[in-house]
Amino acid sequence: MDIEHGANIIVKSLDVFNNERELWKAWQGTQVRDMEAFYFFADALDVKLDSKSFSHSYSPADLLHKLPRRNENLNYIWRVYDAVYRNRLGANWWAVYNAMTDWSTHATAQRRDAIVNIAATQNTRQAVVQNYFSKAA
Repeated sequence: MDIEHGANIIVKSLDVFNNERELWKAWQGTQVRDMEAFYFFADALDVKLDSKSFSHSYSPADLLHKLPRRNENLNYIWRVYDAVYRNRLGANWWAVYNAMTDWSTHATAQRRDAIVNIAATQNTRQAVVQNYFSKAA
């Protein structure tokens, strides 16, 4: 057992934790409008929104109904953002992040093959969250 090596790992993890804490604090202080959050979710999920059809002042709920086909992932993320995280944390990027991570770990799989291998589905979803929030950071 190398105590020095273990101490170095702990010191590095504390730096990572402090950096993440500052980032999350910044996200908590950065307000986000509902449509901004909705378009962020749609973009992260690669849901194609026709900008001409949606150029009016629709609500996210209206847009969900106007999609050519039902998107359960987008519905899930919007529902937990709208009903849970925005209410608990405020309309900010911290709430958006929490809605995305909730989806990545708690939403059920939609396709039969994805249900069988839910761990792979969750891993893919977590990569989406990491990718989109590394862009936002």
